[in-house]
Amino acid sequence: MLKEQNGRSLYLLYDEIAFLGQWIDENISVVHPIVTAAIAHYNMVRSNPFDDGNRPGERILMNIVLLKKGFPPAIIANDKRRKYLDAFRVAGKGNNYGFIELASESCTDMVQKSEVLFLG
Repeated sequence: MLKEQNGRSLYLLYDEIAFLGQWIDENISVVHPIVTAAIAHYNMVRSNPFDDGNRPGERILMNIVLLKKGFPPAIIANDKRRKYLDAFRVAGKGNNYGFIELASESCTDMVQKSEVLFLG
């Protein structure tokens, strides 16, 4: 039997993650990839009952969605941590715009850094 984490059944976690995977599959081709990736990331963080620090799995999920659709990864810089946390707080109230905007800015930053690195 699966144990509970922070008062939540791991069976429920399995259902939430399965639903999220299905949602990604259904939306990745009809919703802009940055929007899909950002919402997937937010929902993975929201569903995760484990306190595993810096959320590497959630960031990997977001970047897999982006890379699968030909976009650069969204590497959220340390100096944007406060904006990141604020965006999650607001998203918890039903407004994902701030987090989507942050993911978009992070993709743009990666393109600009790549251009400097490869083009001089």
